[in-house]
Amino acid sequence: MATHKVKEFEAHLGKLFADRTHWLRMSVSKAKPGKPPVFHKRKVEKSIELLQMLAVEILKNSVALKELNNKKEHPKKQWHTANKGWGRDAKKQSFDLWFERYINYPNYIYVFWAGKKCKYVGRTVNGNGRPQSHFAKYWFSGVTRIDIYSTSKRSDVPKLECLAIHKFNPSENRNNASLPRWAKTCPICDTTNFIRKEIKYIFNLK
Repeated sequence: MATHKVKEFEAHLGKLFADRTHWLRMSVSKAKPGKPPVFHKRKVEKSIELLQMLAVEILKNSVALKELNNKKEHPKKQWHTANKGWGRDAKKQSFDLWFERYINYPNYIYVFWAGKKCKYVGRTVNGNGRPQSHFAKYWFSGVTRIDIYSTSKRSDVPKLECLAIHKFNPSENRNNASLPRWAKTCPICDTTNFIRKEIKYIFNLK
C-alpha cells in the first residue's frame, strides 16, 4: 500500500516537472506532434492537493502508527460498551468507574469506535474536557469501544490527536486538531505544509 503510494507520489511529481519544462526540452530537441501540456496556477494547486493527500496516505501508516503504538510514551487503554448496562447513563457510570481506576494521566486523547469505523477523536489537557461529554451525542449509540492514549507531557496531546485523525479518519470530527503555541507539531502536517511551500517555490507562477 505505502510502496504503491510512494510510486504514485514520485510519478505525479515527475510529470509536473516534465510539463513545466516541456518548452525547454522542446527547444533543443525535435518537437513531437500534438498539443503541448498546459501549465498554470490551477494545475499547480491541484497537484499540491494530490501530493499532500498521497503524503498523508503514506505517512499515516508509518509515522502515525509508530507514534500511536509507542506504549512506553503513550500507554493505551480500552473500554468496551458491551455488557455495561442498558442506556447511556448506565454506560457512563460504568465508564466513570473504569476511568478512575485505569487512567492515571490528566493528558490524553480518546478515540470512539463503532466496530472497525472510527467515529470521533478528541483530547483532554490537564483534565479539562472528558470523553463522558460525548456520551450524549447522537452517534454514541453505535459506539462499541473507547481507546485512550495517555501521556505525561501535555505538549504531546495535540500532536497525538492530529496523528489519530490522520490515521483513523473519524466520521464525526468537523475540524482539524487545533495547535496551541505550547504544543508539539504534527509531523504529517509539517510534511504537507512543506510540500505546499516547496512546490510553490519550485513552480513559481506570477
